[in-house]
Amino acid sequence: MAHQRLCLACATIFDLEAVAVCPVCTSRHDEDLYHRVADLAHDVVYHGHLYRRKYEDNITSGDTRARYLLVEPSDVLVWLGITVLSGILGGASWDLVRAVAGRIRNSLSDTDTPTPDVDVLRNDAEEYVTGMANIDPAVRSAILEEILVHAAAPRLAEAVALLETHDSAPVNDPELVADAIAMAAKDALEKYRSLRSSKRDFEGLWSQLQDAVAKSDRG
Repeated sequence: MAHQRLCLACATIFDLEAVAVCPVCTSRHDEDLYHRVADLAHDVVYHGHLYRRKYEDNITSGDTRARYLLVEPSDVLVWLGITVLSGILGGASWDLVRAVAGRIRNSLSDTDTPTPDVDVLRNDAEEYVTGMANIDPAVRSAILEEILVHAAAPRLAEAVALLETHDSAPVNDPELVADAIAMAAKDALEKYRSLRSSKRDFEGLWSQLQDAVAKSDRG
């Protein structure tokens, strides 16, 4: 699904290589906007839903120390993440959010593709966006660790590459690693905070579906 996109106007799934506009509603695809909302939705789904559920299962089983590297969320999960965030951050009605989620599910060719209950995903996303204050402290701590680890990976890779170029003049390894981790923590914090300042990107999504959903609500 690398080149598949979700139309942010009508929730149609289409092939970006084939067309630059949605083949159903003819809305022009904005790739920059798509990447911004998809990137944030990825983090919300990955850390706020998948990791949360994994660590909550651990707490239930009495295991509070294990840590994991979970598989990245699928495109479908990211699309559902965009959908619930359009309600949480963008102000879309819950009826509209449900309609979009249903449209995405109905578009799947593989009916065995697992998708979370949209109410569960909405709750998890809302908790994540608002600071995770109501989550078990052990789970919240584990999620924050995962956020830092994922942010640290590219920074540490940069540090290793820098060390490899300094054979004749060795760099202070502990200091370089410490700087990389500090920068990763800053990256993670800035990205997490950007969620709440990204409302504008999520406002006005699904414009081609709003009237239909509103008419349906009126009976």
